[in-house]
Amino acid sequence: MELPVSRPTVRLPEPLLLGIAYFVTFAGHSIWRATFHNFAIETFQVNAQQVGFLFSLTAIPGVLAFTVGFFAKKVRIFPLLALSCTLVGLGLIWIGLVSHWNTLWLGVLSISTGFICFYPVVTSLCLLQSERKASAISIGRLKSFGPLAAIWSALLILHALPSLGFKTFFIVTGTAVVFCGGVTTLGIRNKEYAIIQGSLRFKFSLWPYYALNFLAGCRSALFKTFVIFLLVTEYHFKIRGTAMIVLTGNLFGAIGYRLVGQLAHRFDQRNVLSAIYIGVALIFLGFSLPGSRLLVSILFLLDSTLFAASVVTDSYLKTKSAPQELIGDVASGLTLFYLAGILAPVAGGILWEHLDHKATFLLGSGLAGLSILVSRYLDHP
Repeated sequence: MELPVSRPTVRLPEPLLLGIAYFVTFAGHSIWRATFHNFAIETFQVNAQQVGFLFSLTAIPGVLAFTVGFFAKKVRIFPLLALSCTLVGLGLIWIGLVSHWNTLWLGVLSISTGFICFYPVVTSLCLLQSERKASAISIGRLKSFGPLAAIWSALLILHALPSLGFKTFFIVTGTAVVFCGGVTTLGIRNKEYAIIQGSLRFKFSLWPYYALNFLAGCRSALFKTFVIFLLVTEYHFKIRGTAMIVLTGNLFGAIGYRLVGQLAHRFDQRNVLSAIYIGVALIFLGFSLPGSRLLVSILFLLDSTLFAASVVTDSYLKTKSAPQELIGDVASGLTLFYLAGILAPVAGGILWEHLDHKATFLLGSGLAGLSILVSRYLDHP
């Protein structure tokens, strides 16, 4: 009697599975951000007040991101990862199914909650699975999937949305996010980390990390809110030019994440972070000065390349946080990042309207200078 021959199963490396989950989740979020305005206006004829209400909901999970550390005390890390991916996909599906704008809020809140929950969990897993000396490389490699997902999403929107229509497009892409996210997260079965649960505790020793996250949130919000606005209003970029520079910026961002990861691996993290923010301070200063379309385009791409400061700050936690503390620490920093994302655009808008656009970008340059000072307080690993 011939015995059956057992065939070895092929399993992808867990860092690759994390990268796929990161790509899928960021792709779902990018699809929503890139299409929602047009969808809501064309389908439901929403006005500015209604759009403002819907997008204000997205800030709630961000400001409450620290509570992910609390939930991680109750739910183990891998189910929490799978749940966050699923929430992003289900939010897209819901948006494709609704028949009135009043019910869009549930899909918007689902996407935002899943995305905010996903970031600290996947970052913590990446740090847990990386060697201490190579944590910056691992984080840089993982985060480079975010801009690549944004590029892929833009190309998918251009080619698939016109033929499918908004509703079908949301349902199909949402289903793909749920399926792909579920398959990849279920494929991660490292028993060493499967039993780890989080903790939630603010620590005074991490004040430079918290401060740098708040300042990074200010820098990110000022850039995303006002740089494109500057290109359109002052340099008269058309929609095609704006789309092309944003796509190219994502490509530079993907390269930047990996480059910063390599630099933080080879050199002192404080020096790398200081160099990044020196560059950011000069770039914002450049935006405040008269220039040409070519010059501001170069500044835009340079800033996109230097967007990877979080590679340094998050990898810093590898040397400061116990495994069960990582989720709570990353989530607490994320709360401050999103809180800054609420405050900085308001301050920048007031300066722009009452003084000049130069004042807005000088604010960004000054905050980058403050980041240089705070980065010097990071401990040696």
